[in-house]
Amino acid sequence: MLKKLRKISGKFGICLVILLLMSFLMSIPVSKGSDEDQIAYLRISSIEDINKLKNMGLAEGSGTPEDPYIIENIFLTAIGTQGIFIDKTNFPIILRNIVVIGADVGHGLNIPKDKILYGGIIIYAAENVILENVTIFGNYIGINVYNSQNIVIKDSLVSSCFKGIEISHATQVTLEDLRLFFNTKGVFVDNSNDVSIKSSIVVNSFQYGVQITGSKNIEISDNTIGFAVTGISIENTANIIVTGNVVFDNSLGLFLSKGSSGVDVSRNIFYNNKGFGVSIMPGTEDITVVQNSFFYNRETKDYYEVNVSQAQDVGGTAIWNTSEFGNYWHDWAGTSVDYNNDEILDAAYPIFTLPGTENPPMDWKPLTKPPVIVNMSLVYQIVRDYVYGDILTNISSKISQGSSLPSTMSNSLEDTLISKSLRPIIWGASLVGLGSSLAFIAMALLIRKRFKR
Repeated sequence: MLKKLRKISGKFGICLVILLLMSFLMSIPVSKGSDEDQIAYLRISSIEDINKLKNMGLAEGSGTPEDPYIIENIFLTAIGTQGIFIDKTNFPIILRNIVVIGADVGHGLNIPKDKILYGGIIIYAAENVILENVTIFGNYIGINVYNSQNIVIKDSLVSSCFKGIEISHATQVTLEDLRLFFNTKGVFVDNSNDVSIKSSIVVNSFQYGVQITGSKNIEISDNTIGFAVTGISIENTANIIVTGNVVFDNSLGLFLSKGSSGVDVSRNIFYNNKGFGVSIMPGTEDITVVQNSFFYNRETKDYYEVNVSQAQDVGGTAIWNTSEFGNYWHDWAGTSVDYNNDEILDAAYPIFTLPGTENPPMDWKPLTKPPVIVNMSLVYQIVRDYVYGDILTNISSKISQGSSLPSTMSNSLEDTLISKSLRPIIWGASLVGLGSSLAFIAMALLIRKRFKR
């Protein structure tokens, strides 16, 4: 018995040392933050909270539309704690130049258990909030907007989170000029109205680049979305505009499923997606897909192969052309002809559907030239530079015919990307998280073994 106790106490001592070591590591600031103030948690729910920040030199303004409260230059190494929580405010607030690293717990104060929120920055039941030049890394949810309205998030970076940005039960939300990398889900919008996602780069999402469910009046425009399982997924959502996007190198480009209606898909580029560029399921209605460019989806060649269509319409109810024009299909352009030189190919392009479908869907006005032109080599280069931190400061090339690059791509990101100065912070946060996980596993194995005895 004594030997057994010694054995157990010895193992417990080892685990205790590990836990103490991790506690020590967590107590060490990951970075001095240079000119930015370091704090571990920030809650804004009243004028009193704003005044406290003013006394700390972190806020200014009078809280009017003409002179909003501005809170800026805050660096949070919030490992094991919450980040910023904006709770039930209605006065205008701008949060600018904010960094939150590693907030991974839910904030449950006065919130039902099934509505516990997680995030580096949480906006809960609030109005009139602007987030600008924010960097979020390593959170369950990077930015969480819940039951709020008139929210703007722009010029910001969110990386290595389960959900990069979540918008839920909210209205009048604008996401613009964002960079979202290495998140499981890039942007998730649920049960929300009047949401726009514009001019952003969403790449290396392990599930969805952009996922929309149960919402209305959504705009997804001028984004670059790539390297995800599904680039854009829309379900049970009405009145959607999907336009001007480059959707590339996903397993599936755009996926429209049951309950989706009033969807206008136009002037997008669907490039090199392993599955369909566009896939439309039964239970959808009023879907229009016109003036898009389809290149090399489903590993198509420069000529058409029988039964290898770049798009799918299982219900056969979508509209693939107007009376004047349809879409550009690179494989069809290399196969069909235009004898009358009207820039419409003389043979209709077949859209994949279930065998035996009556009146199978067709694009009756396939174009001879792409309505939207993109230099994909430039897109790949931009994505590489953004992800790995080598900034392009002077980009003069145009991404599409008649339009310049989105401002996200054409401006220097030295102030908002994870630069070299932040890399030690990220590595430190990662090592702390790894050490905590190892300590937890060791304790769990010890307890399990003890109970088996």
